[in-house]
Amino acid sequence: MPGKNRRLRLIFGGSFDPIHVGHLAVTAHLQQQCPDAVIHIMPNHHSPGKKEQVSATHRLAMIKGGLTTLPQLKVLIDETELQRPAPSYTIDTLKFLRSRYPTDTLAWVMGDDVVNTFHQHHWDGWQKLLSEGHLYIMMRSGLQMATDVQQFIEPRVVTSADDLLSTTTGSVVIDTTFTPVEISATGIRQQLESMPVESVSGLALPCKKYIRAHQLYGCEHFPDTPD
Repeated sequence: MPGKNRRLRLIFGGSFDPIHVGHLAVTAHLQQQCPDAVIHIMPNHHSPGKKEQVSATHRLAMIKGGLTTLPQLKVLIDETELQRPAPSYTIDTLKFLRSRYPTDTLAWVMGDDVVNTFHQHHWDGWQKLLSEGHLYIMMRSGLQMATDVQQFIEPRVVTSADDLLSTTTGSVVIDTTFTPVEISATGIRQQLESMPVESVSGLALPCKKYIRAHQLYGCEHFPDTPD
């Protein structure tokens, strides 16, 4: 029977440089929408589209710290990409996960901001992602995809994440029920250049303490402040 004993694995990848409340809100939403799924939080090692500001070791530690603030979340911190020396290409990661979980359903989670970068060179052949798994796109209501992307995706859209369990590849969920937190890691890093970490909004307390303790993102320019 299609889907019998098959688990849905939602892969939420990113640089998490640093992890912030927006990332945590996405994770909580995914668990609410797909309570039986395994949610993988997967920090990348070398992203082809950007340069990480701090080491994988620091980013991983901040992920672990941030998640402690939401103990109800059931997530798997997946170090697959951190263990790969090459740049973190999504298609290669999906192929690896397909070999690791051959009977499960894999869905790569991405926001509309990522979908709208599909024209960039590091996403060449993005359509092949659907030969290795599914896509779970978190789309802000009213936002449009590029025409060529929409034309490719539209015939593959299914109603809900439950529908992904009937096959292992080739389908797309478009989730418009999530209201994103208006925050970015870039914005947080910019704040950290101009103010003490304790004054920065959007970071969980364990992450702030870690950043202060390890003098990350330029916070060494500011004196310690009391807890």
